[in-house]
Amino acid sequence: MDFFFTFLDRSLAYDCPSCGQACCRRGGLVLDARKELVQFARLEPRLSALMRPLDEKRTAVIEAADGCWMLAPDGACGIYQHRPSTCRLFPFNAIARAGGVRIVDFHNRICPLQDAAGARTGVSWAELTEEIDRAGDAATVWAETRLPEGAEKLRWREVESRHRDAIAGHLADDDYAIFAAAQGAEDAGILRALAARWRALFGIDATHARAAARQMALLTCSLRMNLLQRHGVAPYAVELRRMPRHLLATSVLVELGMAARKTPPGLRTAVETFQGAAPLCALLALWDRPARLHGEIPPLNAPAEVRDALAGIGRLLRQQRELGGAVEEALAAAPAHVRGLALSTLASAPAPLEIG
Repeated sequence: MDFFFTFLDRSLAYDCPSCGQACCRRGGLVLDARKELVQFARLEPRLSALMRPLDEKRTAVIEAADGCWMLAPDGACGIYQHRPSTCRLFPFNAIARAGGVRIVDFHNRICPLQDAAGARTGVSWAELTEEIDRAGDAATVWAETRLPEGAEKLRWREVESRHRDAIAGHLADDDYAIFAAAQGAEDAGILRALAARWRALFGIDATHARAAARQMALLTCSLRMNLLQRHGVAPYAVELRRMPRHLLATSVLVELGMAARKTPPGLRTAVETFQGAAPLCALLALWDRPARLHGEIPPLNAPAEVRDALAGIGRLLRQQRELGGAVEEALAAAPAHVRGLALSTLASAPAPLEIG
């Protein structure tokens, strides 16, 4: 079976001692029940009765919210040479099979992966391939996934490989709009102007654009594959048009977080922004499209000043007009915190918004 890695070879690294082994303190250890359960139980027979089946995929789990049972007093792994496949591969064990291809991704919300792209000193594809081959048909590396309609016909692997391999050439871009344009059919100038409008609305300048663009470049292929595997995904041809703007919006929100935080955020924060602000990114991606509101915007128990801001947006969208222009006009006099809350609420509310 072929492998598809969602990151550049040796571009990502991790350091267990410096992060406090958070991965070993997160709710349990999943084992392949057929191949690893007996081996693990033999290491510590007193734990065998505490293991239980997890699901029909030949997996078992032992709960470990208070820390992995096998951690030594100094926090190091007490069975390092005998650890199961999910531990050997972690954090690159987000593995799913699509047809004849195994997609190898990473758990960046758990592990604080580090940018090693400059020196290429990170984990190699060869190392991961060896570990996955060693796991064989273990259930923990054989999850199934489904890609969007038309993905195979449009040769998704070639398309996504091209964008992944292009990451190296965009690590020094001063704005993610350049890479976003390279992923789609839009001019970089149009996307730069769009990002500038978002920054103006959020009350930030482009101070952090380069740093955010580098983080987003490193994560681009992984985030694209996440979008392609989400619930309710559109056909691949449609997603190809949507994804560049969605990722550009994410990059500007990463800039917003960089401006707000007291300490520099890492790659994990960018992933959290991508996942947590997905509705807002989808809304921003439609910023220059004509829109019309049919009905009221649900306030979602928002405070009075936010409800007033939403009402202003609603009034301007009674007739079809550019979505972004209407929002910018309605929020022009609102303080920055109200603008942000109104946008977040608008993105999350099931508003009867028709996009032309």
